[in-house]
Amino acid sequence: MDNGVFEPTSVGTPQGGVFSPLLANIALNSLDWRLDEHGLRFVRYADFLVLCSNHAQAEEALTLIRSHLENELKLKSSPEKTHIATFSQGFEFLGFGISSYSRSMRDKSVENFKTKIRGITKRSHNLKGMIYDSLIVIKEISS
Repeated sequence: MDNGVFEPTSVGTPQGGVFSPLLANIALNSLDWRLDEHGLRFVRYADFLVLCSNHAQAEEALTLIRSHLENELKLKSSPEKTHIATFSQGFEFLGFGISSYSRSMRDKSVENFKTKIRGITKRSHNLKGMIYDSLIVIKEISS
């Protein structure tokens, strides 16, 4: 799916598909081991990675990650999506804004959540009206 439009593929697994995170975790297991070998602390969710260290260690880790991806796994990282940020600058991770001052959901994530809830709850029907309509149906059935 690209920008909400389904694009059939004959090869591979579609990005964003149900198996995509599982396959990413399997493929990147060796990267986790490599980071552990170097004593680097990190959090990874599929192909999203946050390193919890100082700037020098982050630079070292980024070099290590790029090298491992390209040489061992034959993958490339996206330069426009890959960057180092400090907690004082803040950064976004899995729909959350994280900084040394606060943690919050991104506005876009909140709006997407609200849209899904509105679709599930059908806000056009209030509880009082639903009960009233149900009572009328019950009354008609019992008559």
